[in-house]
Amino acid sequence: MPSTPVVALDDDGPAWFTNHGPWVQACAPGVDVLSWFFAYDTHPQPTGDPDHPLQPDGNGWAKWSGTSFAAPIVAGVLARRITEGAQGDAAVEAVVGDPALFRVKGLGTVVNVRPW
Repeated sequence: MPSTPVVALDDDGPAWFTNHGPWVQACAPGVDVLSWFFAYDTHPQPTGDPDHPLQPDGNGWAKWSGTSFAAPIVAGVLARRITEGAQGDAAVEAVVGDPALFRVKGLGTVVNVRPW
């Protein structure tokens, strides 16, 4: 199966940190994605940016940003297609490659479907 480069979107378009270009094939939400957070204490966790430490919400969840959170959305939608019987290349074609899908120049096909 071919590689499918994925970049991140925010509410207004491409995320400020994401890459873009003609090689990009897909984009998905990648800013403030709510996901599990393992909080071993109540202190803010470092993010590499001292001005923006990660704050757990106290319930085991946190908001995350990055292409590493956009890519699993695309992977989840592809996985759902495969579990429904599509072969890998056919799943990629249906989720990313179909010419009827909504695309943004330099960001590829917009994938904003929950994988469940």
